[in-house]
Amino acid sequence: MAAVRSVKLIVLGIGGVGRGLLRQIVRLRALHAERYGLALCVVALADSSGLLAAEGGHMTDELINSVLEAKAAGLALREFDGCLPLDSP
Repeated sequence: MAAVRSVKLIVLGIGGVGRGLLRQIVRLRALHAERYGLALCVVALADSSGLLAAEGGHMTDELINSVLEAKAAGLALREFDGCLPLDSP
């Protein structure tokens, strides 16, 4: 197997489509690495309330899953520690 290449991702928008993408990234990590030689690394997430950037290079699956649960419950990204809130007009 060839070396795994890291691809950094910033996901803008964590509604239905963004959450679906994040679930697939987490669920299919092994497949992406084995079949395509890719490690998809989420480095930041943003919604209309704020920007959450990864510490240490990329977000853990645990953090991604926490964000997914919070967003499904109707919470804004700005509720997370370390989130940079965006001003709304």
